[in-house]
Amino acid sequence: MNSQNILRVLFLLLLATIVATTQPSSAIVPDKGPSASGEGRITNFNADQIDFSFHAKVNKNGTGKGIAQFDNVSDQTHVVVKINCVNISSASVATMTGTVQHSDDPAYPKDANVGFTATDRQLTFGDSITPLLVGPVDCEIDLLGLRPLISGDIQIEP
Repeated sequence: MNSQNILRVLFLLLLATIVATTQPSSAIVPDKGPSASGEGRITNFNADQIDFSFHAKVNKNGTGKGIAQFDNVSDQTHVVVKINCVNISSASVATMTGTVQHSDDPAYPKDANVGFTATDRQLTFGDSITPLLVGPVDCEIDLLGLRPLISGDIQIEP
């Protein structure tokens, strides 16, 4: 074999190695399941301005996990929620429930059960979200009181 043929074989082997090592492995590709996220501002029932952000994902076991924050700009209060249930419908509606982890708002005490519902590009509601609701809340039922966004965006991936 002459040196030109050896160089061609080495080049082809090198090229094959590069292609093989740069292809994504199915073992490391993240599982892209149903999720909901958003951030923005709404006005609650008392005309207070509420900034919110949330990110939640449905677990493989069908429940969910995530985090949400609700900041009452008018009252200067801050609430952090650990989301433990996410229910996403094919109609781009997500209901999430969880437990208050931190709060300086007396209406939302630490460890209280809370929930909220968000919509993404709904024909009737557009992007909208309910204010945070306290009490026995059911992750399977869309909560009432949707408020249109003043600003921001909600994305729901069924």
